[in-house]
Order: sequence, then structure tokens, then C-alpha cells
Amino acid sequence: TLAWNSTCETLEDGIIYELLTDSTAMISGLSGTLPTELLFKDSISIFDKNRAITKVNDNVFKGITVSKIVLPKHLQIIGYQAFRDITSSFTLELNDELKVIGNRAFCQSTGLQGDLVIPSSVDSIKQHAFYNCRGITSIQINSMKVPYLENAYAFTKDDQPVYTPLSDIKVQCELGYQYRNNTVWNYFTIVDDCELIVDGVRYLKLSESEVKLLSYVDKNLIPANLVIPSEITTSGTTYAVVELAEKCFSDNQTITSLVIPASVRLIGDRAFYQCKSLHSLT
Repeated sequence: TLAWNSTCETLEDGIIYELLTDSTAMISGLSGTLPTELLFKDSISIFDKNRAITKVNDNVFKGITVSKIVLPKHLQIIGYQAFRDITSSFTLELNDELKVIGNRAFCQSTGLQGDLVIPSSVDSIKQHAFYNCRGITSIQINSMKVPYLENAYAFTKDDQPVYTPLSDIKVQCELGYQYRNNTVWNYFTIVDDCELIVDGVRYLKLSESEVKLLSYVDKNLIPANLVIPSEITTSGTTYAVVELAEKCFSDNQTITSLVIPASVRLIGDRAFYQCKSLHSLT
């Protein structure tokens, strides 16, 4: 069923849509019976014009009974407590244009089941966003940047800063070290399966044929005459060394000479900052 009124709202299938801008709308409330599968439309007609649905307002679906949620294609914001306290077993598909998962968006939704995939578009995950979502079996983050995490309690159970069994969070391998060095994300065990250690040096797989040099495992073993290898071989696979990570040798007082091969095309910020003994570079 479809209805509209003079307050720029439209009611369809028990869901109230409200005009946001000339081209967008948000889901603002409920009126009537909802289907058990929430397969949202990507747009809604208000005043005879299709508007992309870009926001779910605060508290809209709190405590509902549902078996599946597929968000609108153009959704950007999930509001405060929008899907909180859903205890019926359900699966969730986050859309590829989502930017913000709001404070307590799925808090205490113990019915959320299966693998949770955070799409590459997500910039921010707010406090307690998935607090006590006990049914999630794994988290995979597809972003090529580290999303802002308000605090470690976004993914938690019983007020513990590491969600058990969600101590493992899968991320893009190039970003693994950034998550591990982030003061909030490092509460979790970051799984990227892309870190290699060869001859006491840590490398990060960038592809099936290229790596970035991260650091020596033991910085005390960095030689005075440092030669960066053009390639490394491990488990029968050869990788070209094409990048040096930021700060990989910063503040080192041992290195006196340095050879960088032609294979290296990018040297990270402050890679050799304050290497005061370094006098020779090739």
C-alpha cells in the first residue's frame, strides 16, 4: 500500500519514508505490519519523484521481528539504535555505499547470525554499534582504509573489549599493520594472512608477486651496511620488493650505508627519519 501526506512523508508496506532533499529520502518510522524479510527498495517516490533512500533514522526498527535485512543500495547512514534489540534470528547484508554505522545501531541484537561483511565504503563505526551481537561468527572489513572506530566496544560482549569469539577480524592485507598499530583496533586480533618473515625481516604481501618491507623483527639485528633486497623467496614463491613502509627504519643509529634496489617504487613517510649515522646512499 502507498500513501502520502502534506508533511513530505510516504507510507509503503508499513514503513514511513520522509523527504530529505530534492533527490533523497530517509526511513523515519513504522506504521502497520512489517514483512519478515526487510528487502528494502533503493528509492521511493515522493510527490511523483523517485528519491534515493540514504538514511535509516534513529530507533526505527528497534525490537522488531525479522529474518533477513537487505539495506537500500544508496544508504549512507544507519542511525542511533536503528536496529537495536532484535532477538529473532536474522541475517544482514550491508550495502556498498554505506558510510556510517551509528551509535548502538545493532546493539543487543542477539539474533544477528553468520558472517558480517563491512563494505569498503564505511568510514565510521560508532560506539557499541554491534555490542553483544553474539550470533556473528566472523567479521571481514573490505575497506582499503581503516574505518574510524569510536572505541573498542563497537564489537563486544558482556563489556569485554575483545568480542569472544570475534577476536579475529579479517582485513585487507595491505592494511593489517595499520589496524594493529591503531589504538582502538589493536584490541582485536587482525587476520590478514599476508605478512611474511624472511631472513628476520617482516614483509607485507601487496599482491601475488609484490611485497612491502615493514621492519626487522629484531631491530638490534639491522646491519650497518643495509642492502634492501630486490626480491625475496619463501615457500617456493618469489616476490619483488616494491615498497618500504613508513618509519620502517626511523631513529636507527646503526645504519651507515644503504642500498635501495630499482624494484622499489615507493618509500614511505619518514622511512629513514633521524638515521643520523647514515652517510652513504645508493
